[in-house]
Amino acid sequence: RHRRLHGATLEERMAEADEVGLPKATVLKVIKDFLPEGMRCSNESRDLVHQLLSEFFQLISSEANRKSTEENKKTITAEHTLDSLKALGFEKYVEEAKAALSGYQDEAEKTRKRRTSHKMKNADIPLEELQRRQEALFNEAKQNQERLRQMSSLSAASDAPVFAPGKAPETTEWDED
Repeated sequence: RHRRLHGATLEERMAEADEVGLPKATVLKVIKDFLPEGMRCSNESRDLVHQLLSEFFQLISSEANRKSTEENKKTITAEHTLDSLKALGFEKYVEEAKAALSGYQDEAEKTRKRRTSHKMKNADIPLEELQRRQEALFNEAKQNQERLRQMSSLSAASDAPVFAPGKAPETTEWDED
């Protein structure tokens, strides 16, 4: 007998795991990182671990997707994934997963700050000058809007066509009397 998971047999899901999901090279690297020095892993064992990891990810992803769909969400959040671990009986991994998520978020924030800091350091323009230029651009935009309003009100009074700056006028047919 074959155990059915989400409408497919385990073997069908394992075959599908080869088509989508985790690269085998990544799995091999993870295996090598955890093996004691001098220990080897057979190809058969590596393939089995790859299939099991892919199945595990598919299982958690499917449950997280179900949870997000129930909430009418289009994005699976970390909370959906953590809830899925609990719902599928993997409660003992939740705290470790939360710690990994926190570490990831900390690293992502550090990277974001480094990139922002790096951009500003490499800018040949001081921050004060950038702010001054931004303010000048805002003022210019306000003046352009005011000119357009004035032209619009003049046009309404004289029935003359109004042309926006930088835009070619459309051809207008004039009545010939």
